[in-house]
Amino acid sequence: MMYHELHKNTSKRVFANWCGKMKKFLRKFTMTLSGLCLLTTAAYGDVTSEDEAGTVVRLEGVALAIQDALPRVLKPGEKIYIGDILSTGKEARLEVKINDGTIFNLGERSSFNVIDFTYFTGEDASISKGVFRLLQGAVNGATGKLASLGGIDIKGDAATIGIRGTAFWVGDMPDGSLGVVHWKGGGLDVSNDKGSVQFDGNGEGSEIKEGAPKTWARWKQNYARWSVDFDAGPRPYVPDHAK
Repeated sequence: MMYHELHKNTSKRVFANWCGKMKKFLRKFTMTLSGLCLLTTAAYGDVTSEDEAGTVVRLEGVALAIQDALPRVLKPGEKIYIGDILSTGKEARLEVKINDGTIFNLGERSSFNVIDFTYFTGEDASISKGVFRLLQGAVNGATGKLASLGGIDIKGDAATIGIRGTAFWVGDMPDGSLGVVHWKGGGLDVSNDKGSVQFDGNGEGSEIKEGAPKTWARWKQNYARWSVDFDAGPRPYVPDHAK
């Protein structure tokens, strides 16, 4: 009898202790969640409709937009603004439609900065321009109306890529170099302080360190497509010398 009473009292103490810990955890969780909501509200408060550059179309996994060091959790239908740094998490994919019709697909662990976006029609169309920076990761794109007006530039550490109405990919290769491929369309201009090259043929691509563009090996094309594909399967074959 004494054993059962002792066991019963011990169980009550354990349960009471567990309840106390859970209450503390929930209080901390609620405070953290409230803080994140305040940060999101503050971030939205610093941008206006004039800064709007596009919209999130599709998302797998987790992605954020960071504006003035304040994060916003992205979801389909969310607006994208000039100044945003779009950041994707592990195994994430993000599709964004810019207001001129340009589509960007970001791969996992990518960071993509919307530096400038100006889109006009009519007499002012010639001053339209889009400038973006790939900080890390990979982006696949299909240009809209902007490419035939002022154009689109994607900046990277190794080069600036000028887009001339085309489908393209820009991203980090397995060996750490910056890769560029022109899938089809009007071509790409790639330039840095050492010179410039043009990509005009379908499937032409190169790591920036290689210089002149050429048709990529099949494994490189497969790797580029896999890096941004929403339905990506296992990582494709990459030869040992390219790792």
